[in-house]
Amino acid sequence: MPRLGQEMTRGIILEWYRKEGDRVDVGEPLFLVDTEKVNIDVDSEIVGLPEKIDPLATEGKAQWVKTFQDFTSTVNSTVNCLFTTFALGAKDYADLLSTVTGWDLSEDGILKIGERIYNLERVIMGRLGFDGKDDTLPSRLLKEPMPEGPAKGHLADLEKMKEEYYKLRGWVNGTPTPEKLKELEIEL
Repeated sequence: MPRLGQEMTRGIILEWYRKEGDRVDVGEPLFLVDTEKVNIDVDSEIVGLPEKIDPLATEGKAQWVKTFQDFTSTVNSTVNCLFTTFALGAKDYADLLSTVTGWDLSEDGILKIGERIYNLERVIMGRLGFDGKDDTLPSRLLKEPMPEGPAKGHLADLEKMKEEYYKLRGWVNGTPTPEKLKELEIEL
């Protein structure tokens, strides 16, 4: 929750204006906060679909990772700063690129462009000798449980995460399958 003034020491959310899964845009009222002096609406600073995510769970994270990678691949290909994604979502980029190119793009179309880019990058990396063994984390995250805080005792289950991610991507050992490339209309 943002600090709403120099003297604010507490804030209680009295009412959420959006439900989990509802789209929000920058500047839309997101929730009502009670402070010591006033009740005030807090506007969204981001665009997207709010969803509760357990930071320690692994299930379901692959979809978030894939969506973010696909979207940011498209944004990068337009030579725009990734910071724009704090204010502009896939629908905004669909509108922008439709206007500039004359194509009729949707949010799904924006993500498909990014998915093609990301898979082509993986093909190139594979030709340079990289594969699933190179998709890793620092060893301390895999071998040393977190010493304190909310994640105390937690270790990343990388192999489980990679299995879910590769399956979602249509990859084997970190490499796009011929079927995946055909689905994405990537001919090499």
